[in-house]
Amino acid sequence: MPAVLAAVLPLRLWRRFRELGPRAAFERAAGRLLRALWWQEEHVWYALPTEGVSGSLPAGYSLARLRGERSLRELLTRGIEVASAAAYVAAGGELWLLEGATGDLAFMCWIFRERAPALAAPGGWFRPPAGSAVLEDSFTAPAHRGRGLAPAVWRKICAALVDERIATLLTKVEVTNMPSRRACEKAGFEEVGRMRYRRRGLRREVVIEGSDPRADALRQALIAESG
Repeated sequence: MPAVLAAVLPLRLWRRFRELGPRAAFERAAGRLLRALWWQEEHVWYALPTEGVSGSLPAGYSLARLRGERSLRELLTRGIEVASAAAYVAAGGELWLLEGATGDLAFMCWIFRERAPALAAPGGWFRPPAGSAVLEDSFTAPAHRGRGLAPAVWRKICAALVDERIATLLTKVEVTNMPSRRACEKAGFEEVGRMRYRRRGLRREVVIEGSDPRADALRQALIAESG
């Protein structure tokens, strides 16, 4: 059976089959298929104006800004899966990585300017509104949680973006993810709208509620083709 699968599955999928085992690999593939055909989710969109934002990191931490192949090599060195990271790099995303005093991974996130990932967008990508960048996939290592690292890094990123004429940093958080929402609000993010996304086969619906002009800009960006 494994020899047959190796012959018919793409190399990446075959490696995943070997790593996870048949049951886990099947469950993950089924989950992705379900998400592509029948899915719904609700997020809060937040915005943080970059002008005047500053911040400092706790003692003993260092922050690096990585682009291109360098970010992929760094992740591979740390044993982190790079399947989605490769797509992020291809779209121009950059990795911000925070290290602890011993060089271990403490926090990481991605910043997108030209194209940003969003399941609700056609093809899974959208162009951020003019003057905006998008924050995605923030992760704090378990050993470093509870120290306010995420808000500190986000504010440091804003200080860098303002020099590049990026006026607003955008991010989305699931409505039920209260710890992440509190972290956003601690950093100074403002809620600008709530997004409901639903997919039923080939039919998709995106609704963003909010009177803030930034919510309308997001609405237009998410329904447009990213090109």
